[in-house]
Amino acid sequence: WMEALPASDGRARAEALRSGEARHVEFVVASDRIVVGKPDLTLDPVVTEYVLVHPLHKRPFDFVVGQTPGAEGVELASADFVYAGLGGQSQSVIFDPEGTPVFVGGGRRHTLSKGAVRLSHGGAQRHVRVSHLGQVRIQ
Repeated sequence: WMEALPASDGRARAEALRSGEARHVEFVVASDRIVVGKPDLTLDPVVTEYVLVHPLHKRPFDFVVGQTPGAEGVELASADFVYAGLGGQSQSVIFDPEGTPVFVGGGRRHTLSKGAVRLSHGGAQRHVRVSHLGQVRIQ
């Protein structure tokens, strides 16, 4: 079921590298929603300027995890991103044009210390981990 989720494979980072523009991934755990878009970095807090469209099936990268074909019943259990010099955690990540995961807020740019998203389906769980370099791994 992990293969059915369009944002679980590092596509946002790859798109940031390809386009030379930052990409924003928001995880809304309360509603099992994932949104991938272009961030408006001029606003504080940063918001998604527009939602990206999947290059193959042409659907927006704005979806409820458990309603995605092939991933029915999957839940977004947690999304935790910790940034250097920033107290607390965030449920979003921005990949800058070089593919580096960052948080932009308060007039500062904070680099990712660690990031993890946990997905569950019945008794099974999968973790999507994001390193400070932007590498995305599924475990």
